[in-house]
Amino acid sequence: MVAYHLKNTLSKHGHVSRGVCTTDSDKNLLDVEEHTKIFMKDGDIVFDHNGTLKKIAPETPVSMNFWGFQTSYFDWLDKYFTAFLDEQGEQLKSEYFIPTVVNYLISGGKEKVKVLESDAEWFGVTYREDKQEVMQRITDLTRSGAYPEKLWG
Repeated sequence: MVAYHLKNTLSKHGHVSRGVCTTDSDKNLLDVEEHTKIFMKDGDIVFDHNGTLKKIAPETPVSMNFWGFQTSYFDWLDKYFTAFLDEQGEQLKSEYFIPTVVNYLISGGKEKVKVLESDAEWFGVTYREDKQEVMQRITDLTRSGAYPEKLWG
């Protein structure tokens, strides 16, 4: 899994959800916990923890769901997706988080995940207001040669 520094993954236009990663000294993933409503407030990065705002370090490694799995992992996903649907399938806002299955497999000693940290800046369209900046950044990366003029075809 590639983990990004939290500070490099925020939107200027609202809160985001991120999988906050804990690793051991060998960069093996020990835990990834989904935090919702992460945003900047008065120069700090905070998240909503049961109605209380808590600070979180800017360098905290977070998952942006940039995973590389062995094919056996998809069998696990399939198995636990069925259970998820049984438990939460009728809930309008329910979401099947990949890290939930990863945590289960890690804590049960069934799988190991190596974390590669990146200091790259991640960007995407979380809010409508993000679109223009993302388009400009892609244009800039293309002009600088980081991205090819023609990606496909």
